[in-house]
Amino acid sequence: MQKQLLREFEKLKVAFGELKAENQELRAENQALRETIVQLTHENQLLKRRLYGKKTERARTAETQLSFRELLKEEAALDEQLAQLVGDAQVYDGLA
Repeated sequence: MQKQLLREFEKLKVAFGELKAENQELRAENQALRETIVQLTHENQLLKRRLYGKKTERARTAETQLSFRELLKEEAALDEQLAQLVGDAQVYDGLA
């Protein structure tokens, strides 16, 4: 009877150790998830401020987008000029 109780006690001791280790792992995972929530909340607030910020902030963003569009148009025009000049140079090389 006493041997059976000792075996049962050892089994419970092992199970307790396993549960304790699992508890520590889950606590660490829980902490990591909490940190992720804090980071995502901060990022969300920042994005909301950028999207729904003051009118002047939104205007600056719109101005930047317009400037970027203009730069893209200028780049396309320069690409066309370059292609034309390359084509002219190839024709000139063919005549020479």
